[in-house]
Amino acid sequence: MPLTGLPARRGAPVPAHHMAGRDIGRRTGDSRVICAGVPRRGHHGLPQVDVAGLRKLPHRALQKVALMPEKTWAVAGGDVSLKAGATFDGSDREGSATSPLVELARSWNTSSGLQRIYASFAETTQVPSYTALNSSPTSGLFLGNPNLGREYSRTAQVGVRGAVAGWTAQADLFYRDDTDLVDWTYNPAVFGRQANPVDLHTSGGRRCSADRGTIAPSSLARRS
Repeated sequence: MPLTGLPARRGAPVPAHHMAGRDIGRRTGDSRVICAGVPRRGHHGLPQVDVAGLRKLPHRALQKVALMPEKTWAVAGGDVSLKAGATFDGSDREGSATSPLVELARSWNTSSGLQRIYASFAETTQVPSYTALNSSPTSGLFLGNPNLGREYSRTAQVGVRGAVAGWTAQADLFYRDDTDLVDWTYNPAVFGRQANPVDLHTSGGRRCSADRGTIAPSSLARRS
């Protein structure tokens, strides 16, 4: 099922696990001194301390379970299929969320003409990164925001596929609604970007044609 998840955050700094940094100082009882600005997950779930602001970077446990059963009915010239399920995303700090997923499709057993049409809806969710939550909210080029919550994205999509004279083509239209998506918005007061929740609405389409294995995709999207 074509699903569109949460879009990538724009202008975000490089994640901590991609940054080069070495531990400095020595380990103490339940924490370890680390390079300023390079948060790392604590050993054995223990909190750590950031040199710059002495802020604790807490451990976070995430769970994800998905279930997507499918049922197909044979009809004249093809079949009808229904997928319906849900995804559970759990967190011991941001709470849990259950997101629905559904797709209804009609297919035809033919090598020419209309072959498939479908309609789908999916919701996805994620929690803010440690960088967005724990970066300093008052200094630096990228300011953190400890009040960020869970992000949601809901996508509705319809599509069609067919073949004519050896050519196959597929076209899709979608609409995505993002709620509380974490983005790094510019803050002129401090000459930097701050992690803030934003709402986005995106609509667009995609066309993909193929002939003898040569694929030529194209897409168009509009965001507001």
